[in-house]
Amino acid sequence: MSSFTSKLRVEPVGEKNWKLLQSFSYHVGTQHSRTIIKVPRGFITDFASIPQLVISILGLVSILTGDVYNNLWFVSLGVIAILASALLPDWGRWGKAAIIHDYLYHTKQISRKMSDLIFLEAMEVLGVSLVERYSMYYAVRLFGWIRWR
Repeated sequence: MSSFTSKLRVEPVGEKNWKLLQSFSYHVGTQHSRTIIKVPRGFITDFASIPQLVISILGLVSILTGDVYNNLWFVSLGVIAILASALLPDWGRWGKAAIIHDYLYHTKQISRKMSDLIFLEAMEVLGVSLVERYSMYYAVRLFGWIRWR
């Protein structure tokens, strides 16, 4: 299994951004892979802002378009999604994976699709639950083009 090489050390920069205080690397595919992504010290990230934005948008759309009588579960999911986006931090267990993903989008050293797959793999390495990691993966697959451009 893949691996990260060090602890995450960041400091806030403004309200939504964070700066890496030390570089870290990620071995893609296996622990001793020669395919290594190194994020340099000083890199600025906003962690997982796109999935949070997507959750908010999808939640709002589900509330606005849901039929309260026939689709109560749909409306409930929308409310839960909005509350989750407001209450959950922009990063959690998936923090390092989000930084790798931000860095790959910033540098465009590999394709967007491969960047998204590495994000998915890195979240698994970090122990992110199956539901969370696939929700975030599909969110970046659907809406990541906005940030990629």
